[in-house]
Amino acid sequence: MADGMLLDWWARILDRMKPEWIAKPLGGCTYCFAGQLALWSGFFIWNDYKLLTHFLYIITVLFVIHIYKRIWN
Repeated sequence: MADGMLLDWWARILDRMKPEWIAKPLGGCTYCFAGQLALWSGFFIWNDYKLLTHFLYIITVLFVIHIYKRIWN
């Protein structure tokens, strides 16, 4: 979402969006966006839903995002 990249237009929309808590899960915050994707995709991944499995899936996704940001930023 950097300047000149494919999603540059989306970043400009999110920067103007008020209140900020709406913009963060839509891509304004890496952790918020990844958490939302993990939360909602978890409902569709497993045939037999288990709350603990879903919770661990979300935690794992957030941990991987954290490691990714530490290495490449």
